[in-house]
Amino acid sequence: MEVGGMMCGGCAARVKTVLSSDDRVETAAVNMVTETVAVRLRRSDGGGDEAAVVGEDLARWLTECGFLSKRRVSAGGVGENVRKWREMAEKKEELKPGGVCLDLGRSLLRVSCFASLAFD
Repeated sequence: MEVGGMMCGGCAARVKTVLSSDDRVETAAVNMVTETVAVRLRRSDGGGDEAAVVGEDLARWLTECGFLSKRRVSAGGVGENVRKWREMAEKKEELKPGGVCLDLGRSLLRVSCFASLAFD
């Protein structure tokens, strides 16, 4: 299932709690970086069609809880997997600390320490 709107670990935990509270769900594994959730359903007498209906129900429920969701159709092919891999790598880069702000902060810290030593 694709789930948007998860900005922190608390959001991911909330998504897992919402899904786990449904009696039809056995387990739910949330991946905040790829914005996906893998759900294992409890065994039932229904076939694959029932799983699709449950997936749609769960996606609708998460959307109502504030996490825009849709059921994910498997077997997207190699091209789809490559695209998603690239998106995930870009998101990881966005989450990495650093860049200009970190360099500026280090420079200010050095100046502050030097000034402190010079005037003591």
